[in-house]
Amino acid sequence: MYTYRSRSRSGRYNAMLFQSILALLVLHQSGASYKFLVVGKGIETELEQALVSVAGRVYGEEIVKKMLRAYGLNSFEHCAIQAYSSPNKSDKELNGTPNPYYMGKAVMWGMYEDGWTALASALKKLPSLGDLGLILTTYRATRTKKSGETMEAAALKKLAPESHVQLGMKVMDMGQYHYTSTAITYNPHWGRAIEVGGVIAITGYSGVYINPFGLQTYVDGGEILYGPGILTTYEGMNPTGYQTSQGTVPVFHLREVRKPETGQRVVEDSEFELRQDRDPRLDKAKMAIIQKIEAIVQIYGSDVVAQARKATKINGPIMYLTYDELKLLYQNLPQIPQYQPPVPQPSQYQASASSSQASAREQLIAEIESMMSQPGCGGLAGDATLQLNIRGPIALLGVEQLTAVLSKMKEIAAKNKQEK
Repeated sequence: MYTYRSRSRSGRYNAMLFQSILALLVLHQSGASYKFLVVGKGIETELEQALVSVAGRVYGEEIVKKMLRAYGLNSFEHCAIQAYSSPNKSDKELNGTPNPYYMGKAVMWGMYEDGWTALASALKKLPSLGDLGLILTTYRATRTKKSGETMEAAALKKLAPESHVQLGMKVMDMGQYHYTSTAITYNPHWGRAIEVGGVIAITGYSGVYINPFGLQTYVDGGEILYGPGILTTYEGMNPTGYQTSQGTVPVFHLREVRKPETGQRVVEDSEFELRQDRDPRLDKAKMAIIQKIEAIVQIYGSDVVAQARKATKINGPIMYLTYDELKLLYQNLPQIPQYQPPVPQPSQYQASASSSQASAREQLIAEIESMMSQPGCGGLAGDATLQLNIRGPIALLGVEQLTAVLSKMKEIAAKNKQEK
């Protein structure tokens, strides 16, 4: 209840954080922050001055105090964010005196016992990117290699696209799970990208914009912090994504997802160890649903898919959707009506011919459905109609067309069996 009340008073500060993030993003995308932070040039235009002003509004001491009160953070939680941003957070002492930003177990952390517990509490109170209405791509250099560990960039190069990667599963030197620190724009941490072999891009929504509350102000490039355990999908690698005067390294793209895709490969980032292998039937299962959707579009038109997307909030090209998204989309589409046998005509001859024709059609449809129910054969009818250039649902085809489809299905099945 306390968190809810504090957030109800924080709309103004949410807007300020939102504007600061967007200003940093525009400065980064326009190349201005590269000019400021890497080349060393100053502000040259009124637009740059305005963007820097908007980005910096949340970094003043007085405004930070007001935001802390609005979001309900106590002094321990604020200190934990400051300590996390300190390069000396693992040192108990500095020059013979206690380090006020030591994040290990210490009396100064009160009821939290250590800085990591206080940090986790602080992140729950501050608005995430999603709370601010944002899905944002931010970056970090891949982790350095320690004795006996796999280089993170080397492991990512071997990872198959679409694999799920759960971040923050590595236990660090102080006993805590790894927090994933990313940035909107250039900062000193990216300087080691050449040494460690790459940069990771995370497109996500659960990260928290902690930079204004830390010690480093602009030095950390608009830091966005992700807590341990977030689930992502590996979208692939841009081999020349990050270029500097010292060299070029790849950028590995991850996208945050709420839950794993059914049957998808899952690895943990501790040593990129396999937790769940990829189901070999996944691609065929996805293609079978796509073919069913295509059959529905042939009858009802593409508008029904647009309506289903709106209802389910599923976006993106259909070939890039997950199995679970395809299944949900299909369930929200109008289904192809089941075949209803025609009513016999009054004439005895006509009635006999119609009954015979209907019986033949029913038998052919039953055989086709029986084949489609077999493992790995769900898409045979779609393949057959495509190759024969036959349009419309199976239930509405004539005897000659059904016979041709069944024959073609058997031909395709036999060929698939030989290839296996």
